[in-house]
Parts: sequence; structure tokens; C-alpha cells
Amino acid sequence: MGSTYNSKYKYKIDKLLAIILLLILLPILLLILIILIIELKSNPIIIQKRGLSLNNSCFRIYKFRTLKKFPKQNYQTDNVFYKTELLEYVSRFGSWLRHTGLDELPQLLNIIKGEMSFVGPRPFMIEDLQRIKEKNPEAYKIRDCLSSKPGLTGRWQVFGDRHNGIDDLIFHEKLYDSEISFKNDFRIFIATIPLVFKGKLSDAILNGSSRKNIIKNQKINSISKIGEYLNIFYFGIILSLFLTF
Repeated sequence: MGSTYNSKYKYKIDKLLAIILLLILLPILLLILIILIIELKSNPIIIQKRGLSLNNSCFRIYKFRTLKKFPKQNYQTDNVFYKTELLEYVSRFGSWLRHTGLDELPQLLNIIKGEMSFVGPRPFMIEDLQRIKEKNPEAYKIRDCLSSKPGLTGRWQVFGDRHNGIDDLIFHEKLYDSEISFKNDFRIFIATIPLVFKGKLSDAILNGSSRKNIIKNQKINSISKIGEYLNIFYFGIILSLFLTF
């Protein structure tokens, strides 16, 4: 049943749902675009090459830009799961987008194109895949053999813990890939919704700084009260616009 669902029905369901959501959320997407253009003064959409491995499901992913411009030549990290060095470059509105996962809404286009699914393994950037291949070759081989398409959300994103590293990632992705079904997809999708509204989705930049890694710069380490009020204000605008339409 799982293989039949994956090969025959999953993409059709994904595509139909993605088109419906894209039409419903279009005013919100436009509002987010306007806010990011005003805040970042640059192109609000970024396109990154990602995949499950360097050879498995590689594609160009769409995301809302959440980082200010920074000197990339000065940024180096070997950690796939924590990138706290970038925290100081996350914009105020971008921080809220990352916490809620709304920065990934443009990936509805990837789903419509058949490059992604609503539920599936996490696609990583090419640089991160190269690091996994070098440091964890066995884990890389497993990801290279996954039959599922990359997901907007997934078992690891919802039930996993990035603090447990590559072993936790592979555990959840292997389990999902071996037990793929409409029932499991529905359960993961529903479990994602409260995380979005509560702003508790795991993030390599924000979560990495809020738990184990303490940022020395106090200006980076905390969000000001003004920022909190602005985030509530942004959410109110988006919610109001959604209810209007």
C-alpha cells in the first residue's frame, strides 16, 4: 500500500493541495514580500541548490530571504545542524519567519513542479551534503538511497531533535521512508500545524543559539521588547489579511 501511495497518489495529492494553498495564501505571500523588500532592501526570494544527497533529488529550492547581506568569505562552519555564526545577520521579521517556518512557503512552487512533497526527508544545501559525505559516509549512503522526495516538513523536523545530530536525522528518515503512507503523512502534516502557530519549529540558526550555544555578544543573544511587539504586529496583519480573503 505504501509503495502504491508513493508512486501513484502522493504527487497528485501534493500538487492539488499546493495549488489550493498557493491561491489562498497569495495575499499573505505578497505581504511578506513587501515587508522583506522594505526591511532588507534586496531581492526577498533566494534560490538554493539542495538535495537528499549530491545525486539524489537535487533541485533548486525557493525560500524567503531572512538574512541580511554578510561577508560570505568570513563565514565558515563544519556543523550541519547549527549555524549560530549567522544569528547576527537574521533580520527581525526574518527571525519570526524562521521560527514559524513561513520562510519556506515559496516551496509550494517546488511541490507543484514535482521536485518536493509536503512531507518527506529534509533537503540540505550542497555544502552541507558534502560535509555529511566527508564526515559521515554511512549516513550519506543511506540518504543517497532514500526513495521519498524531499519534504516541506517531515518526521525529523517534527519529532526529531537536531541536538542529537546525524544519527537522529537518519533514524527518522529511514523510518519514514520504510513506512511511507497517507496515514503517516497526514499525522506529520497535522503535527506541524501547532509548531507553526506557536513559532516552535527547529532552526539551525535560531535554535542553535537558544539552547546549548551561548552567544557572547549580548546584542545578538536576545530579542528586544520592541522586536517582540513588532512580531505580534506582523502576525496580526497577516492573520487579518487571511481572514479578509
